[in-house]
Amino acid sequence: RGRFSVLPLPCSSASLAMWGEVDAAWHAHAMETAAAERAMLDCGEMTWLGGPAAYAPWGGFWPHPCGQALRLSECWDYDAAEAFAHAAACYRHGGHTYPLPPRAESARATALGRDAEPRSTATGGVATPRGRKERHNSIASDGSTMASHASECEEQEDLSLLIFMEGMSTSFEVLRVAQRALGSLRPETTVIALHLAAKHLPADAAAAERVTASAELTALLRHLPRSLPHLRSARLLSRLAWTLGKLDVRSPDVDAAVAHICSVAPAALAKFTAQDLTNMLWGLARVRHIGRDANAAGVARLAQTLVRVCAQRVEELTAQCLANSLWAVARLRLKRELVRDFLESCLRELSEQRQLSGFTTQGIANIVWALAELCAGDGAPDHQRQECPVGGTVGLGTRSVFTLVAVEAVGRLEDFQPQELSMLAWACAKFYGRGARGAGRRGAGGSGRPAEVDALLLGIAAESRRRLCDLSAQSVSNIAWALATCELLAQKQPRAFLCEAMLLAADRLQSYAPQAVANLMWAVVRLVSSRGPAVVSGTRVQGVVTTFSTVVAEHATIRMLEFSWRDLAGIAVALAHVRADSIESRTFMTLLVRHTAAYCFDLTAQMMLNIAQSAARLAIPPDSMQAMVDAIAHCIDARRLRLNDVDQRQWQEVVRWCAPQCASLSTPGWA
Repeated sequence: RGRFSVLPLPCSSASLAMWGEVDAAWHAHAMETAAAERAMLDCGEMTWLGGPAAYAPWGGFWPHPCGQALRLSECWDYDAAEAFAHAAACYRHGGHTYPLPPRAESARATALGRDAEPRSTATGGVATPRGRKERHNSIASDGSTMASHASECEEQEDLSLLIFMEGMSTSFEVLRVAQRALGSLRPETTVIALHLAAKHLPADAAAAERVTASAELTALLRHLPRSLPHLRSARLLSRLAWTLGKLDVRSPDVDAAVAHICSVAPAALAKFTAQDLTNMLWGLARVRHIGRDANAAGVARLAQTLVRVCAQRVEELTAQCLANSLWAVARLRLKRELVRDFLESCLRELSEQRQLSGFTTQGIANIVWALAELCAGDGAPDHQRQECPVGGTVGLGTRSVFTLVAVEAVGRLEDFQPQELSMLAWACAKFYGRGARGAGRRGAGGSGRPAEVDALLLGIAAESRRRLCDLSAQSVSNIAWALATCELLAQKQPRAFLCEAMLLAADRLQSYAPQAVANLMWAVVRLVSSRGPAVVSGTRVQGVVTTFSTVVAEHATIRMLEFSWRDLAGIAVALAHVRADSIESRTFMTLLVRHTAAYCFDLTAQMMLNIAQSAARLAIPPDSMQAMVDAIAHCIDARRLRLNDVDQRQWQEVVRWCAPQCASLSTPGWA
């Protein structure tokens, strides 16, 4: 009836938009083409429809060696495996392989990480109109040419698969396409498939876990080892390392890939671009698990080599590469001399050469987080300062960068993601330490911190109040801890933030991790100790503290086995400090002292005494505490613990409330 059916070609809107209009984002469809259209195509000429602008009305068509056309349109979904077979038929006809348009070659080269090389055709690799006779004369007649055509055909099929996967919008879509073609995947395509799946990994932790635990990803990772001997190029090795770090999946296949990277990458470092270097360093920082990984030593050696090269090429690093590399070095916890050299180079680059306005908010957050990890406490006054873990004297440069970052970030706080606000606050508190008092320019909190840093923290408190519902439990906890550590809770905005955070957390405390609960309670203790206003935004601070403490005690009782001993001891101290006299608080403490009695030999002296002292201050009956007190006395005696002055005072307070019955009070170390 004047119409004929054509075959579907697996392509994506992203890849084919340059040639014509494509309706669906990742489905290739088949439709019928009018007889008039066929007549135009069947006139003895082979033309790449939709390629040149002159053929714009035919956009969406793909040439077929028989003079037919392939068209993308909304018609019917198809199985990807069938589409690949159709695509193969399109490229092979009568033993001849038809070249792709030059733009497709460029796309393929970009995906594989190398420069595009034109196909060897009669016109230098560009498809031009050809008659049927000329086409048939070009068919190969000897074995070597046929082998070359077969290889080209495989590459064309591989390109079809790459273009198809690049059009996918989710990790699962990429993985399913790759799984269906698993038997014919080339090494390069295997890496690119994993890389695309990692790029599309959902931000939501639960959704990401479904991807990383999927059968599709497991199958692709099991296929990876057979590709490793062929993976030696800088770009592919870098992408593979980044991908494994992003996916964060532990398996023997991943371990084999990491071992391959560690053994092969050093020989290819000269060909690494700055982005390749930092991507690989970032990936290694994510996959390294010291003490639990057979590759730990190899990862450390390669990371140190990468850091040394980055230090020599720091001026080549883009803003993102610089931020990522600093983050990776901090995550890897490398403490060799080369790390100090790299850090000093980065600090010099940041303070003298770079404009922080060119960094993304994530980049700024990563930089200050890394500096805080590498030089924790280096911003504190001299009498409190700790030695920078990387060694050397980098404190001055680090403090200068912190001040520059504070000036830059304070005007962009509304652009920061909630987690990035948390990282900024945490880094400031970690770097400058708690209760910093001393000479120097004094900030809003009366500390030795620069005024710019305190202004940043106050701005974070205000911005966090505005977006409190968007903050995760961990972010709320970190910001509260940071404001308390920097002794800013007497200020209006930090005080209001913590009160509102307690009210919000009280309704969703079951979603808070034990450490987040303990940190938030510690901040509450600092709030009570601060000399701020009793009423904030119309809310009585003490009333909020009492309500929140009761909720924490209730949840800690129910979830006691989820909490570490350190967190349990911290909550006990906090409840005693705020004088929580509710039934829930007393119930928690009674159960905790009984629980502690059986584990004293597993605890430090500080943990045991903190729990015992808190129970005594909350007036837990001595008969309920007796078993724990006796266990502590026996533990001190058996382990010959030497208590410091603070421990001694704590123990004596406990003994006055509930004396031990199983040991002599004159036992050395605690009497």
